[in-house]
Amino acid sequence: CKFELNCRGTNYNANSETYFDQISLVELYGEVMCIYINEKKGKLYVLELERDSMVQRHVFELYSASKYEVSVVDNVLVVHNMLAKLAILFDVRTDSSSALAAPLPIAYDHYEQTINSLSPTRNRAHCIQDHKYENWSFLPERYVLDNSVFKEKNTNSLWTMQLDLQAIVHSWPSTKRALLVDFLLKRREGQSKALLLDVLFHLVYEGAPLPTISRLFALMHAVAYEARKVIKKISLIQGENKEKKTSIERYERGEVWAPKGWMGYQVISQEDLCESVFQKCIDSGLSPRRLTPYMIECIRSAIRQSLRITPKFNMMLVDFLIMDKRFFELHQFLQYHVLQDSTELASILISLEKSYEPAFQLGLDMLYRLTEFTVMMRVLLSKGQVLAALQLVPHTSAVFREKGLKPRDFLKKAVADGKPSCFFTTFRFFQARNQALRGFPDFLANDACEEFTTMFHANFRGKKETLPVLLLPTGIEGKETKSEPDYLVIGRETKVEETPPLTPAPAAPTTSASSTTAVM
Repeated sequence: CKFELNCRGTNYNANSETYFDQISLVELYGEVMCIYINEKKGKLYVLELERDSMVQRHVFELYSASKYEVSVVDNVLVVHNMLAKLAILFDVRTDSSSALAAPLPIAYDHYEQTINSLSPTRNRAHCIQDHKYENWSFLPERYVLDNSVFKEKNTNSLWTMQLDLQAIVHSWPSTKRALLVDFLLKRREGQSKALLLDVLFHLVYEGAPLPTISRLFALMHAVAYEARKVIKKISLIQGENKEKKTSIERYERGEVWAPKGWMGYQVISQEDLCESVFQKCIDSGLSPRRLTPYMIECIRSAIRQSLRITPKFNMMLVDFLIMDKRFFELHQFLQYHVLQDSTELASILISLEKSYEPAFQLGLDMLYRLTEFTVMMRVLLSKGQVLAALQLVPHTSAVFREKGLKPRDFLKKAVADGKPSCFFTTFRFFQARNQALRGFPDFLANDACEEFTTMFHANFRGKKETLPVLLLPTGIEGKETKSEPDYLVIGRETKVEETPPLTPAPAAPTTSASSTTAVM
């Protein structure tokens, strides 16, 4: 690639005829860039090298004419003003033509053997002005050669430059806080993740416009989506399904970096947003009503990137809606499947029946979609809806062996219901179960159903023709057909003819000369 630059007469030193130190080749975000500084005009030109040409991408203002040196730290272009002894930061991935933050001095730490660009304090690091700045040589990328520290020993000291992100955050313009999140998201070194979440917390707490927060959420979820794609590809190459699942879960929780092939962006998980942003806002006294729009926007952005909403994030939004008594909005989110189904959420909905009556049916519908028939039977049985509970599973199901779901429990609830048809159908249901499993309809002694057998004989022996039998289906447990709805109507009972109320089991007969007791 051949190119020409009109560099003559642009050197700050008028006596110098060379301008090669004004041109440097660097790597930014995996691409080769040519950096040219016009020292007299105080301008920095960024040109991207292509296959057969060179294209100018950015022109940055350096504020004054001076002698400049260039370094690259964590994909950030650091321009050193040698006369003012300050550093100016630029990011080629931003749309702005100005510096990222105000120019700040460079500092060094004797103990860490590193140079912190833009250090805010002097108690931890000494400013570079304390030494002869001209003795520092800025080598390619991020290294600095000190020719003065050990001059008396005829040795030099090589330092590594790194960004002081805390100082950058403090010096960032308050009107560009949204751009700060974008900047920290691309940084891989230091405490960028913690600082990013802290900046996002202040934006939400101070009530930043929803479109601004929406753009930040979209950017973070795009990073999470791309990182997930890369780790899936790596896991498929490795061919270990178990390791693949573990790696993906770690990326969703933000415990590992995005691969280097995707520029090392920070992965912000939904767990991080819950703990470090939304929960922190609640602890700081912010009303749940003000947080709900931001959380809904976060869910919308995640769904748009085909990301799974974690149960913790779902439950936090549900808790906020319940705290604010916004049950109608909660109903809409469930109806349109904004909130993902879970057993925990279904239990909360069922417990809201007194505050919002439709929540009970919403919880049952969710358990039905999750095929949690055992949990549904316990709920319906606690409400006295015995026949509705028996419709969920076939009579041969192993559910009736569990504690609290044995035949005696159902028969006891059927008697408490007070309707003969309910008791009759329940008893016949378990007789059919006994016939299918044991070969005979009678209960065993360990079933503890003797009193119900006696009651059945006392009320219904010889009356089969007068009492209509409620036919129950063979059960829906395990069925997966597309024609079935994702809801279940509970509480509709079959109308039967009125029959006399149940009579308790008679006492043991006693014989006397004046009376005789007959048992039908």
